[in-house]
Amino acid sequence: MTALFNAQPFHAAPASLLYADTALLQYFAGDSYSFAAANHPLPQTTQSLIEQEAQGLFSGDSFAYSANMMFGFSFLAASFVVFLITERSR
Repeated sequence: MTALFNAQPFHAAPASLLYADTALLQYFAGDSYSFAAANHPLPQTTQSLIEQEAQGLFSGDSFAYSANMMFGFSFLAASFVVFLITERSR
């Protein structure tokens, strides 16, 4: 048996092998048996990765983390400024 496929799409080779194997299985074992396959997308585009990051950016945990970091850094910077202000006022 020869399974022909177009090599340009990533899913073509596994799909053609699935159909060939299913045809052989149903020929020898009957129509009650079959194979199944699942394809997951291979390389994601940069645009889809950016969209996924943007969706995760506004979730509850990340917003709370960023708000706490903002207050923490502002208090850190303010703690250094206090010494400069007290020294200049003397």
